[in-house]
Amino acid sequence: MTTIAYKAGTLAADSACSDEWQFLARVVKLVRLQSGGLFGSAGDADVRSVVNLITKIKTAAGLPTKKEIEALETDFSAILVLPKGRVFHVYCDYLDIGNGRWSGGLFEVDGHYAVGSGAAHALAALDAGKSARDAVANACRRDFFSRPPIHTMSLAIKVQTQKDA
Repeated sequence: MTTIAYKAGTLAADSACSDEWQFLARVVKLVRLQSGGLFGSAGDADVRSVVNLITKIKTAAGLPTKKEIEALETDFSAILVLPKGRVFHVYCDYLDIGNGRWSGGLFEVDGHYAVGSGAAHALAALDAGKSARDAVANACRRDFFSRPPIHTMSLAIKVQTQKDA
């Protein structure tokens, strides 16, 4: 349970790691992928299998299939930002734990987006013109399962030169 928001090249996330009953820890939920893209997820805390599946993807042609996502058997909802800025909602939910049935997939989103338990609060802030960071801060004020500190990652990587140092 968390809040992840994306707008204008910035991915932001709260830090709460919780289950249905309690706050457990503060964690970083954002990953810069090997491709240079960004990934932020809500749901299962251990999404290493998801990151491994998508870490080298640079274009939409390389995106995983529905079956590949479902085969991970990981409950998550995430924002994937490809290196050139295309944004996708990637998800997988268990339909029937006893029978091991999963439903997953992805779809492209246009503009700003948010996922997680605080997504509605974040989307309202994004729609009102707030940044991704401010949207997550709004969710932290309203969503019981989202808490500061807020982490951000920018799609553009600033290369430091000697002149900057």
